Amino acid sequence: MKKMVCVIIASVFMISMILAAGNSENTTASDGKIELRISWWGGDARHEKYRQMLDNYELKNPGIKIVREFSGFDGYFDKLAVQAASNNLPDVVHMHLTKVSDYAERGALLPLDDFVENGTIDLSNFNQAIIDSGKIDGKIYMVTLGNSITGCYYNQTELERLGFNAPDMDWTWEECFDYCVAVKKKLNANTWVIYDGSTNDTAFDFYLRQRGKSLYTSDGKLGFEKQDLIDWFEMWQKFRDAGITPPMAITAEEVMDAHGDSLLAKKRVLMRIFPANQLAIYQGYMTDILNIVRVPGSKMGNGEFVEGAYVSIANNTKYPEESAKLINYLVNDEDAVKIFGAEHGALGSSKMNEVLMPYLSDANKIVIEFTQYASQYSSPRNAVPASGAEVTKLLTVAGQSVGFGTPVEKAADEFFSQAEKVLK
Repeated sequence: MKKMVCVIIASVFMISMILAAGNSENTTASDGKIELRISWWGGDARHEKYRQMLDNYELKNPGIKIVREFSGFDGYFDKLAVQAASNNLPDVVHMHLTKVSDYAERGALLPLDDFVENGTIDLSNFNQAIIDSGKIDGKIYMVTLGNSITGCYYNQTELERLGFNAPDMDWTWEECFDYCVAVKKKLNANTWVIYDGSTNDTAFDFYLRQRGKSLYTSDGKLGFEKQDLIDWFEMWQKFRDAGITPPMAITAEEVMDAHGDSLLAKKRVLMRIFPANQLAIYQGYMTDILNIVRVPGSKMGNGEFVEGAYVSIANNTKYPEESAKLINYLVNDEDAVKIFGAEHGALGSSKMNEVLMPYLSDANKIVIEFTQYASQYSSPRNAVPASGAEVTKLLTVAGQSVGFGTPVEKAADEFFSQAEKVLK
């Protein structure tokens, strides 16, 4: 069993006892209907989609009443941790890759394998890599509502105007560098080819996985050596020295900009490594057409892993069968799919993606086609430990410091010194 430490759940256990949160049991409504609780995060537009989907489910299943608990992403997992500590999770819980290991290993979630095997949750049209992304220690604990794989956006319109074909879908880092150098020769001094990716932890994890390593080990330690980080930083320094990425002062400042104010939307940078499902948002601020290829790779191996939003069943539910049927509706019902669309990116089911295609924008069609293609190269990622967000910040600090002139080895030493303390 992995030695994962869920700081949030552990810290709120005593709070929950003090508050006497209690264990509110599943009940039947006054009209005799079974009440199922479901929780999710999002904004008003997403909440409205869920309202329509769940209203539709109640119409199709008159014996079920859905009790809905929702909030913005900020605070969602704090509340969930309190509920988990008091054994009072909603029956169906929206879950995240960075959180599932903590909940599964503490026994808060119900394994779904039996429901998948008997067909209550039908995953027959799911890519195996997408199914595997919901596993912990070989058991299925969550099913994707929508998934994404980080790729490399490119401004198709501008590159064609400059006389370039699209980057190759399966290019290498060396081919990426050569391509960017050629494009830069046709750009002015205040326009660059690709964002600086040195502080991008997902891209770095891809790079490590291409080397047979990973950002984290299965027990929550760093899964790479100092030389790997040095090689990564030196590669991006080479990009900066060639003038194909913006100076670090511009890159660091741009981090806080909204999609519409980004260098990509303003056509000051033509390419960016970013989660595929965000492409449609950027496209909404641009008249130029965006497209996407895989993150540059290595001939040693592939680096992709699936990300996304998921649903799980709480171990404290009194209605596991009914909860499983609700999950199956969310991922396999045509009415639900048409309402929800590509809210979280490509759907898990290839059949449901085909149903959805006629209702999507061109940008979302690109996202789904790319995600389905790239998922064939993906494999499960080791779980992110509870302190992973702090490690990500340390990577950002180290990468930026190199961009501002700190020697690479010094920055790598500082990162390892601090990250190992954080992970203890």
